[in-house]
Amino acid sequence: MKPIQTGKLRSGEVYEIRRLGSQDIEAIRAVQDAALLTLQNPQELQSLTDAELEYNLSTEGLVIGVCLSNHELIAFRTLLKPKITEDHIGYDLGFKRHQFHEIIYQEITIVHPAYRGNGLQQILGKCIMKMWDEIGDTTIRYVCSTVAPSNIPSLKDKFAQHKEILALKEKYGGKLRFIFLKDLTEPYEPNRQWSITEDVSLTDYHRQIELLANGYRGYAFMKDTDDYIIRYGCL
Repeated sequence: MKPIQTGKLRSGEVYEIRRLGSQDIEAIRAVQDAALLTLQNPQELQSLTDAELEYNLSTEGLVIGVCLSNHELIAFRTLLKPKITEDHIGYDLGFKRHQFHEIIYQEITIVHPAYRGNGLQQILGKCIMKMWDEIGDTTIRYVCSTVAPSNIPSLKDKFAQHKEILALKEKYGGKLRFIFLKDLTEPYEPNRQWSITEDVSLTDYHRQIELLANGYRGYAFMKDTDDYIIRYGCL
């Protein structure tokens, strides 16, 4: 299969990005297992079960990966139409049930620990959304993601894609998660005027939950000395 995109790691090693299928499930599991072994905070990652991997690789999902010249998989990213269950993000965002079919998830991105620092998460993010645009599924309006507050690379990735935080709550059996949303029908406006803004420490969950309950959205992420800051705005 022709690669979707090619590039070079910082080491100079050549890689290619390609769509993954059920034949790649063992390689995907190996990358996920390697990442789990290095986690200092197990709350950061909601890993995929074999059944979930199979579903992601089905016609309801899109999975792409970064492969080296020796065909070793070193990173992957998933996008899928979720099943409508009691954990559907649509409930968390206050959507009507009839809108749930308009939502896709950017569910998970995992980079093998040995290859972190190459910007692969953001590269895969841009690539998978470009592929989705080319598929041309006009029934989809919203892209959602959940991110653990301690997962800085994933937070940077979601803000780089111009997603906004609409909720902060417990998911996946009590794990705290930011819930991001992007409306694909709305063009990105880098100079959008917010009527009120407030900068909040990443770890001040109480204040962020208050702001979100009052219609604010988290729209920017920055480092301030030794602290990470999320900027919230109200339109």
